[in-house]
Amino acid sequence: LWMGERFGEANRKGLEDEAAAWAQKLASDDPRVWNAPVAELAIKYNALIIEDDPYSDLRYRGEPVPTIHSFAPNNVIYAGTLSKILAPGLRLGFVVAPPLVRQWLVIAKQGVDLHTSTYTQALAAEYLAGGYLERHLPSIIALYRPRQEALLSAIETHLPPGFTWTRPDGGMFTWVEGPAGLDAEAVYWRAVERNVAFVPGTYFYANDGDGKATMRLNFTTSDEATLDRAVAVLADVIREMS
Repeated sequence: LWMGERFGEANRKGLEDEAAAWAQKLASDDPRVWNAPVAELAIKYNALIIEDDPYSDLRYRGEPVPTIHSFAPNNVIYAGTLSKILAPGLRLGFVVAPPLVRQWLVIAKQGVDLHTSTYTQALAAEYLAGGYLERHLPSIIALYRPRQEALLSAIETHLPPGFTWTRPDGGMFTWVEGPAGLDAEAVYWRAVERNVAFVPGTYFYANDGDGKATMRLNFTTSDEATLDRAVAVLADVIREMS
């Protein structure tokens, strides 16, 4: 996104070229590598970044990662949510934005639905003010960490050769990529018939047809034994369709 009329075509082209160059240098899925350089580009070209951060509090290992917003607060709309760390049914999000952008976000929000439920906002405000979230987070992490480890172990044990996957330090998901030619959406429909579901990765791509061999697996809603059985079923389906 570009901030104001000062961002002309030359600036746009300069940012695109420099971002492409940085992408080659910083080819990594570790935000510690690229958060600061991305922020520097935003400041240099007066660009506006939307940073969506629903999962950073769910960290099972490693050190916290500084946000892009912490490097460039005037060039970042930072968005978060309480639905992943307080209660899934509490659909309450928040944004931290530059003053001018925040003003227009408030007006847009009012035009959409007037405001988010004041009752749920009051619940969340009391919960945060009372320090309950800080006490609640360790229990969530203690529940989710062994589930993540179980999923990663099951993937390594059951999936056929040719698959790669992430080993994230936190969050709720693992990203899996299969060999060329795999149709993860077709695998999904076959797996659902056996009561195993995941999200085909192609839906996270901007262009039709990209990411056909990828999938996003969740580990937070099932226990360790169930996760192992689910990945075993998924692996069987993949072999049957190969």
